[in-house]
Amino acid sequence: MERGVIRFTVPGDVRAKDRPRIVRIGQLSRLANTPETVEYEKRVAAIATLAMGDREPYDCPMSMRLTARFTPPASASKKVRVEMLLGHHAPSRRDADNIAKIIGDALNGIVYRDDCLIVDLVARKVYAESAGADVFIAPHVPPHPRNWSLSQEAVL
Repeated sequence: MERGVIRFTVPGDVRAKDRPRIVRIGQLSRLANTPETVEYEKRVAAIATLAMGDREPYDCPMSMRLTARFTPPASASKKVRVEMLLGHHAPSRRDADNIAKIIGDALNGIVYRDDCLIVDLVARKVYAESAGADVFIAPHVPPHPRNWSLSQEAVL
């Protein structure tokens, strides 16, 4: 295993972070995550804990690569299904940023001290034979300045 690299897969349907709901407790109101969000974060945390083994959470800049895999809908024709699996159609369900958010939040205190340490994030959505989320996290290695072009600097 590469030093500092964490890889794991969360099998099953991929969830996105839902908007918090207002919950009343007596006279007070507060924001709370939906039960579905809490349950998915627990699943991700349990799998990440196994992947981390006895390592302590990292406290350095981190890079995350996330691939959310969705199965084609049952209503898709055989031709369209093949096209989806070949990448000719992009999944429209769930926002990639909200998928990254739910997984990032679930890893707080397990893989890294806080998700604010993620400085490099790539989130993709694809169609696949089986649903799940593939996660790759490693300490961030900044690109060498000579590899930067003016167009990259202008975007930043």
